[in-house]
Amino acid sequence: ERPIDTLAILPLVNASGDANLEYLSDGITDSLINNLSQLLQLRVMARGTVFSYKGKEVDPRKVGEELKVRAVFTGRMVQRGDTLTIQADLVNASDGSQIWGDRYTRKLTDAQAILEEISRQISEKLRLKLSGVEQQRVTKRQTENSEAYQLYLKGHYHSKQFSTDGLKSGIEYLNHAVELDPTYALAHAGLSSSYYDASNFIFPPDEAMPKVKAAAQRAIELDDTIAEAHVSLAIFRERYELNRVEAAKEFRRALELAPNFARAQLYYGLHLIEEGRMDEAIAAMTRARDL
Repeated sequence: ERPIDTLAILPLVNASGDANLEYLSDGITDSLINNLSQLLQLRVMARGTVFSYKGKEVDPRKVGEELKVRAVFTGRMVQRGDTLTIQADLVNASDGSQIWGDRYTRKLTDAQAILEEISRQISEKLRLKLSGVEQQRVTKRQTENSEAYQLYLKGHYHSKQFSTDGLKSGIEYLNHAVELDPTYALAHAGLSSSYYDASNFIFPPDEAMPKVKAAAQRAIELDDTIAEAHVSLAIFRERYELNRVEAAKEFRRALELAPNFARAQLYYGLHLIEEGRMDEAIAAMTRARDL
């Protein structure tokens, strides 16, 4: 049987009855998408696409049809005190049958361990043949500091609101995360993206863009395999330094690491328009839209 090569990870349902925990359900969803988007043989729907289903009752077969994917992941999360329970299900979108399901009950401080296990199980159950490097990347733990991880999830959640308050709060949480763990590459990468999204909107570019560069470079120094950091650095090189040659290098590295990262395809498409390479630009933009 051939591997399933297209997947939609639907937003985890926060069944805790506490809206303040949305950062956790959304953050775990985002982390799963980011982990599995690194696999060359799997096309994972981007955050912007799957979050349109948030808060809705969904039929995985209908989602499969609408998004043209062969598998759909759904999950429910309950946090009580310092205990986190996640029910995870992977469904074959063609007939609605369950491919895999499991229930995890751990301490909140073990949230990353649950994430690693779910990522591994999904790649195995879809029968993906992963290289050693891919296996490592899918289950890689970015920080051993559970408080920094919670702050990263909060920062990511608030930044993705794309509002003045959201970006300010997001940047605050992410800065706190890297203060607690200065080696937390993913938090530096998130900070870089958030500063770019806030540039010319909350902060003047002369204030925000050097921070985009500094955070992206720090992330890359710590871990060269984070595509998000390479995209931020590429955007900085192109739009602030006006250096398309260096920007192209960073875009190529990002897409080599994560060809299914929609933000990378989108900004690379804009770069190609600037270069006058219209056919390639349309291909990149189409890929971004399909994701």
